[in-house]
Amino acid sequence: MSDEAKAISDVAKTAKTFIKATQQLGGFMAKFVAGPSQEVSLYIQERIRFARFERQVRFLEKATEMLNDSGIKELRAIPLKTIVPLIEAAALEEDDELQDRWANLLINAADQEHIENVTRSHISILSQLSALEVRILEVVYSLPYERIQHEGATTNNLPYSADIKDERIEYSLPDEPIQIAIGNLVRLNCLKIGTTWGGGETFDRVLPTKFGQNFVKACTRKKE
Repeated sequence: MSDEAKAISDVAKTAKTFIKATQQLGGFMAKFVAGPSQEVSLYIQERIRFARFERQVRFLEKATEMLNDSGIKELRAIPLKTIVPLIEAAALEEDDELQDRWANLLINAADQEHIENVTRSHISILSQLSALEVRILEVVYSLPYERIQHEGATTNNLPYSADIKDERIEYSLPDEPIQIAIGNLVRLNCLKIGTTWGGGETFDRVLPTKFGQNFVKACTRKKE
């Protein structure tokens, strides 16, 4: 089976799985809602389908707008194994800010002049991030990579700002939600943190990774 045929088959299987899942969810929710269970189940199924369709339309409209404004001179074909999961994930994203990052990813994948190739690993990572985590990455990687690679970036003002760490200054730790967000970014190899002599985590600074830098570039459109 060719890659294209396999991709189409996978999409069909995904659609069947989604339909089955919405049916099961509708039946489950109907147990807790007053009214005929069949009607409640069908109503919930339709609402889920509509919500996904609405998000997909919003994503495609945003991507089209970005493409028209991008000034891209030449498009390259995007492999089905990349574009299919990208569009599926973008259609499920409920946060507009994050969905715009998905649109960036799609446009960069199609831009012949974009240096970083968009891969399935980028899609997997973005699908596991919150808007807060994306903002943290964008703030950290806005600093000179060569500097923060060794000195690190401060975390006490994240997600609003970060500076190159000055060892002469003692910085306060970020709030717990920021620490948890950083922990997830470390898990995904988008950032690194230091450790204490005993092996505990320290959150007063973060260090970049080459993959994290590459990921941020893949999700960012350069301003014309």
